[in-house]
Amino acid sequence: MKTTFALLICLFCSSLCVAQTGSGFKGIRVTMDEVAQRAIASRNEYISLPGFRVCIYTGNDQYARGMASSASAHFTSLYGGVPVHTRYDSPVWKVLCGACLTRTEATRLLGQLRGFFPAAFIVNDRLSKDEVMAMPSSLKPVTTTTEDDSAVAL
Repeated sequence: MKTTFALLICLFCSSLCVAQTGSGFKGIRVTMDEVAQRAIASRNEYISLPGFRVCIYTGNDQYARGMASSASAHFTSLYGGVPVHTRYDSPVWKVLCGACLTRTEATRLLGQLRGFFPAAFIVNDRLSKDEVMAMPSSLKPVTTTTEDDSAVAL
């Protein structure tokens, strides 16, 4: 009698319990407050990728900051659409340019820059997705025409 009664109680309780079915997650709704939504959106803005840049200047003497600034300005005047970064990694000032995902792209950029920056070299760096998307596919220095109609690179 006791076992029959216990069995009936177990069957009754198990009929009240409903497990998940294989029909998917219909009816489940996730709600987030605005702070969580902004945090997820801002996380996508700061995604960085491994890549390469070309270092066109390094220096650590007393004039290094000014030289880095002038190298950056000179590069911007030549290749306006290419990203340029001036960094201070104590005690060295560096000017890095480009945003290349592969070493092949960086080598191609380095070859184009060697005429203006003969001491340039390739470095590993982290790239933002916006920089990679904004990087022009082909680089040509800005040129002006002189009075005798010959093009001169600035």
